[in-house]
Amino acid sequence: YLLHLGTDNVEDHDKIYVKQANTNGLFFFILDTLLALIFFLCFKDSHLASGLIISGILFLLGSLGLNYLGKTTLSRLSTASIGSFLVAYCSFYIGPDSFISASLMLGAIFPFVYFSIKEKTNIIICLIIPFFIYLVLITTDYNFGPKKIDYTDSSLFWIRIIMFLIPYIGILANSWIAVAEREKKNDELYESKKLIETIFFALTH
Repeated sequence: YLLHLGTDNVEDHDKIYVKQANTNGLFFFILDTLLALIFFLCFKDSHLASGLIISGILFLLGSLGLNYLGKTTLSRLSTASIGSFLVAYCSFYIGPDSFISASLMLGAIFPFVYFSIKEKTNIIICLIIPFFIYLVLITTDYNFGPKKIDYTDSSLFWIRIIMFLIPYIGILANSWIAVAEREKKNDELYESKKLIETIFFALTH
């Protein structure tokens, strides 16, 4: 039920993109919640844990919440962009030593799993946001906003691993879901075409 929120408000060929936004909203809500627990319990970092919790809630509201209200385009735009703002939050807090910039790779793939290639304006908006955030990061040299608590070398090592795995898992999951949905749709079209050809062949004979 949750994954199909908002699909009644769009054309059939756009339902796949709305479902993708719902799927990712749930996925990143769960992921951010788990990360918040890790940072709070393992690293005793309530500041970053709070940011992750807020981000997870925003993912949920931005995807499922807006789709529930029928704002499907806004839902996809916000879901594709919230992650980039979370990256900025973490970047200013932890600094450049944790592979933060790698997380912005998600910004390059999100638009293409949330929008059809015909929705060029929305794709461009989603691509500009992580690019702009990265420019802000390197322009300010990550020196903006609150700074991190003192992490040990061991802690920083695990944070680097986590910050690398987040975009890796995100890209893998998004690509897998997007390709699987499109292949499913193609299979349905192929079966429909084959049925029509069979009926036409029977009629002509």
